[in-house]
Amino acid sequence: MSLRNEIDVFTERYEAIEGDALRIPETEFARYRSAGATPVYKTEWMHHQLQELCRKGDRILELGSGDGTNAALMVGARRVDYFLCGAEITLEGCRVARERLRVNGLDEPSCSFQVADGNRLPYGDAAFDGVVGFGVLHHLDLRTALEEIHRVLKPGGWGLFTEPVILSKGLDRFRRLIPYQPEAMTEDERPLRPEDFEFIQDLFADMRVDHFEMTSRLYSIWTWKPLTVALHHFDYGVIRSMPFLRNLYSGCTFLVHR
Repeated sequence: MSLRNEIDVFTERYEAIEGDALRIPETEFARYRSAGATPVYKTEWMHHQLQELCRKGDRILELGSGDGTNAALMVGARRVDYFLCGAEITLEGCRVARERLRVNGLDEPSCSFQVADGNRLPYGDAAFDGVVGFGVLHHLDLRTALEEIHRVLKPGGWGLFTEPVILSKGLDRFRRLIPYQPEAMTEDERPLRPEDFEFIQDLFADMRVDHFEMTSRLYSIWTWKPLTVALHHFDYGVIRSMPFLRNLYSGCTFLVHR
């Protein structure tokens, strides 16, 4: 039931993408190509890390490549040539991703897409140098997916992910009192919790976690861009100066090595 729901929800979403919606502005490629070591936004941090981690000739797996937006940005912003394989649960997502790369002039043999379930990856052991995921793990059976990631990574390989988190039980209870509650996109998705990070630390050799989005979570109910930008900068300053407040943040990126 869970897998069927995932496929149905995302297939419907991807079927609506066409025409100009496939195009990515050059400013976006430039933004991620030049992402530095002190990014305010978690996606910029992800791309900075990718620039540091990827080596020429590497095989990189994007878990949950979706409609190809992140794959296109990775290919268009990369500084070295590596092979990118997108694993996506829907056939429609793979079709749209291929079309997105073509429309943006990135249709090349160094990037491919395959229908695959993140809980049962159709790849051999130690097949990839790196695995990256943009908000996908919370849609999966987390422990099963992480064990699969560990299996397909080469010794010394890395995994880089950005995910929603709930790290404070008190804050979680407070959020439930707020009238506005964003709906989950699919039936079984859930933010990562402290016990999930304990499992990750046990499974992998090391882990680095960076926290994003505290007050800036208001963008989900108030989309006035100047305010959103200001709040992202505020959140970045707070976590840099007061890291003990990390449990109040609702998003993170984490880097692990096998």
